[in-house]
Amino acid sequence: KGEDFTKGDIIIKKGTFIRPFHIGALVSLGIDKIKVFNRAKVSIISTGSELKNLEDDKDGIIDSTRPMIISILKENYSEPIDFGIVNDDPDKIRKKLIEALKISDMVVISGGTSLGNFDLVPEAVESVAKPGIIIHGIAMRPARTTGIAFNGKIPIIMVSGFPVAAYIALNLFFREFLETFYSTSLNPLPKIKGKLTKRFPNPPGIRSFVRVRVFKDNDTYMVEPLRLTGSGILSTLTKANGIMEINENSEGYDEYSLVEVELTQPIEEVNNDAKNIS
Repeated sequence: KGEDFTKGDIIIKKGTFIRPFHIGALVSLGIDKIKVFNRAKVSIISTGSELKNLEDDKDGIIDSTRPMIISILKENYSEPIDFGIVNDDPDKIRKKLIEALKISDMVVISGGTSLGNFDLVPEAVESVAKPGIIIHGIAMRPARTTGIAFNGKIPIIMVSGFPVAAYIALNLFFREFLETFYSTSLNPLPKIKGKLTKRFPNPPGIRSFVRVRVFKDNDTYMVEPLRLTGSGILSTLTKANGIMEINENSEGYDEYSLVEVELTQPIEEVNNDAKNIS
């Protein structure tokens, strides 16, 4: 007795995300039940008269952003509630938002966040939520049209209908809301430092999130920028395995600068012998 845990030890601190080794420790002490938070219920509303579901037999653009958002929510310890696609009709958007707010801890709305004739989401949110929109438009790219509102204590995140912009915005802001909701810190995302393969400039005053390909060449990690613009180009996310963040006070990086990358997929390894043979 006392070799592993002793009387008075804290086994798991309040606010800790339970991992497999926590389960092992609890069971070894004969503990089979503990109090936990319910998963955050997050409603997703997709706007756009041009959109259709994958299974729909009609003309239009397949809504790939909403299924991606649902997957992001599942991956981040929350319970998604799918409210489907809403046409560009302010009354219909308001009605869906009111329904979602009744059963949600958070709401995510994609599409209609810019300032065009059919960008009706900010107006709908303002008419329903109190105190309403806190932020609309952020000096970043992609995802500059991101907006954040509150209805009481319930956050509403407005993201672009373009999938890459939505991905960047949610990975940046949604995790912050979750940490507040659960009163804890989420597991950190893996990061690595590598050398930039080419010079990459940055617009002044803009925080940029660049899709990059990280690969290992001999003993050196190299970072190849793929694209900064093109919020609808999903292939840049599938081909990338990391996101490089450039601060708004930076003019960019020179070739071979040491940069930090947040990994999204495994790192590639270049086989120089194979390259030489081919």
